[in-house]
Amino acid sequence: MEHERIIKIYDYLCRYTDETRSVTIKEIQNHLSNGGNMQNVSAITIRRDIDRLSSMGNDIRNAQ
Repeated sequence: MEHERIIKIYDYLCRYTDETRSVTIKEIQNHLSNGGNMQNVSAITIRRDIDRLSSMGNDIRNAQ
């Protein structure tokens, strides 16, 4: 389940973000819950998953 969630987050970021477009944690939560069996994923969990994606070499930046 954890790996599936991280892949879904990665896919969402690839599709809906770039240098000029960002998304919020809430938008990611909505995407996960609309995708089926991932309701109630906490913001902390999503941040941790994004940190893991970053540590794997993905260029993910926080919007300021």
